[in-house]
Amino acid sequence: DEIPLPWHIETYHNPSLCLDYQRFISDSYLGYQQLQLDILRKISPRWFITHNFMGLFNQINYYDLAKGLDFVSWDNYPCYTNEFTSEKIALVHDHMRSLKKKNFWVMEAQSGPTGGQLIGPTPPPGQIRLWTYQAIAHGAEGILYFRWRTSLFGQEEYWHGILDHDGLPNRKYEEISKTGKELLKIGSFLNGSETDSQVAILYSYDIDWAFQIQPHNEKFNYQEHLLKFYQPLWKAGLAVDIVTPEDDLSKYRLVIAPNLLLINKGIIDNLTRYVEKGGYLLTTFRSGVKNWNNVILEETLPGKLSQLTGIKIKEYCSLPSDEGNKVKIIEEEIGKGVFNCRVWCDIIRVEKAKTIGLYTQDYYQGEPALTINKYGKGYVLYLGTFMDNQFYQILIDWLLKKAKIAPLLKLPSGVELSERSKEGKKILFLLNHNKEAQQVKIDREYEDLLTKKTHKDFINLKGKGVSCLVEK
Repeated sequence: DEIPLPWHIETYHNPSLCLDYQRFISDSYLGYQQLQLDILRKISPRWFITHNFMGLFNQINYYDLAKGLDFVSWDNYPCYTNEFTSEKIALVHDHMRSLKKKNFWVMEAQSGPTGGQLIGPTPPPGQIRLWTYQAIAHGAEGILYFRWRTSLFGQEEYWHGILDHDGLPNRKYEEISKTGKELLKIGSFLNGSETDSQVAILYSYDIDWAFQIQPHNEKFNYQEHLLKFYQPLWKAGLAVDIVTPEDDLSKYRLVIAPNLLLINKGIIDNLTRYVEKGGYLLTTFRSGVKNWNNVILEETLPGKLSQLTGIKIKEYCSLPSDEGNKVKIIEEEIGKGVFNCRVWCDIIRVEKAKTIGLYTQDYYQGEPALTINKYGKGYVLYLGTFMDNQFYQILIDWLLKKAKIAPLLKLPSGVELSERSKEGKKILFLLNHNKEAQQVKIDREYEDLLTKKTHKDFINLKGKGVSCLVEK
């Protein structure tokens, strides 16, 4: 009775109270889960416990929710909205795998059109099989298709399954049957295999909630900004872990930490240790702004991250939706060019860092937009603005070279490479998300476990085609 509840965190209210409210709601769900876990483990101690997560759903802290479960599982409906691209689905798989740092299940895999009042598109031939292998490639150990037969009544009567309303075998049935027979052949190779990542992206539910409370700019979305950095890594065929700012970072050669709005001593110490020992860290605008209680800090931005970044923020500008600026790259190793930026511009004062990108327009023309700072044995990059996609690709490609991370193969557009390893042996998945056939140049001789064919020099992938490769 003494606490004014905002009821919804987007309410115009005290931002610290709104964040505490969201933490309270999340913790309430955690407490309810624990109540059930205690009962189930007492009466059925030999059975595993999991339940359906929902990808990038951010109303519950999934890192905390995963702790009490034996493994994570989630519902994968790529055609449910128009927002899901192949790389975004991959990002969610990597996030689910990272929650407990172990393999996961897909508890509901899309097997037909989704539908409530409206009916979604039907997955074209090969698409369900491709989604299945994409999940496995990123660490799925179990796939359950939703559903067996489409319901004849009720709220989800148009949420289609493998069989349609008539219950008869169809094209989807034959495709899933083929996939099941293939998996019988390769299951022994996959069982016990794991994903080894050299790159991590830091994600925080608390920071996500803080940006929901105060988005800063109508064109800014925290999760979508994470995806901007993930896309070039996906295109390079690199495994990525999606971890918290408090996680052990020592195994990674490159860590990307977008928009560290909320910080605390543990996060600062963790990042400092990582960089001092030789890590490459990339962080961005709106970092070091607030403490963990969502209260603004007094220090000049980026606050307690200034020593790591070697910069101070003189001022900043939240850009109207119809305005932008440009950034000129002056570091030859990256590749000189001028790129569009929008949403937000930090105007940087360099202290110890080196300037590698400058704004070209407005009253802050010629001021730093992108910097790099050597700290200990490592390096810290600071990006003060929100760039267009082309720039993220160029920047990440350069950072991978600096961090000595070599992509395994050069991939055509729309072809995904993902790998799992077992007893020192790599299992490579090539996934063609294009409708058209693609040719992939390979660096050595491989056997395709699905066809038992040997490939040398190149592999031809059919539209929506899959190859599962082991080195000869």
